[in-house]
Amino acid sequence: MPAYQRIVFIGFRGTGKSTIAKLLADRLGWQYISTDRLIEKASGNKISQLVDMYGWSEFRKIEKQVIQTLKDKMQVVIDCGGGAVEDEENMELLKTSSLVVWLDALLDDIYERISREAAERPFLSHTDLWDDIEFNYLRRLPQYKKFGMVSFNSSKNSTEEICQLILKEIGFTP
Repeated sequence: MPAYQRIVFIGFRGTGKSTIAKLLADRLGWQYISTDRLIEKASGNKISQLVDMYGWSEFRKIEKQVIQTLKDKMQVVIDCGGGAVEDEENMELLKTSSLVVWLDALLDDIYERISREAAERPFLSHTDLWDDIEFNYLRRLPQYKKFGMVSFNSSKNSTEEICQLILKEIGFTP
């Protein structure tokens, strides 16, 4: 029996949260949950459309409602959007019985990964992709450090290595 009843991934966009969370959920036999996909389902819009039509404040409002619905779910791996850490109440709900994993990466790698799918990801505050990434990454960094119980860097470790390190961290033996 793992030491935690759920795993919550936080970190900036483009760090590999979705990829690693899906792999980990599969290994554990737990349900994978993406807060971004739940927001899209709840709003009936892709995130880029939702933000274009209603702005980030509406997105954050729906995100908070979605996270509220997850507070009692156990044996799940939750992949949070990069900004979920900006709301302390979100993190208080998510950290119960959870290992909160902060997934990080080098800014150059984040830029490269995000630039490949830039049309799917709305800008957060700046119109230049590099400026948007750098500004918002640095702005959120204290929150990632505060809430992350363990941290792994996807620029330095492979998806498989990170998955194995997390399994070891939670005491999972297949």
